Amino acid sequence: MITSKDCKMAIVELCKLSRAHIESQFVPGTTGNPLTDKEFAETGRVANWKRITKEKYSDGSIERGFDCHPFDDQLRGYVVEKNGCIVSVRIQGE
Repeated sequence: MITSKDCKMAIVELCKLSRAHIESQFVPGTTGNPLTDKEFAETGRVANWKRITKEKYSDGSIERGFDCHPFDDQLRGYVVEKNGCIVSVRIQGE
């Protein structure tokens, strides 16, 4: 069984590999500057990701949505699981 903690860990692992993608999706503030190293480090902390949604679909898959709290509803991660396995992880700016 996949837990929310498992999902958060998968999001954090993707974040570690995806700085350019995160910056292309989300740039904090209005200055247009890329994320600072300190801001980027916040995406790699499991405790910063809070579950905000959980949807079950007719095909048996479950999608959980998570918000990265230091960025106040501006950076989200989504994990899809099916048959007890994580099948998809994505990071998206809102």
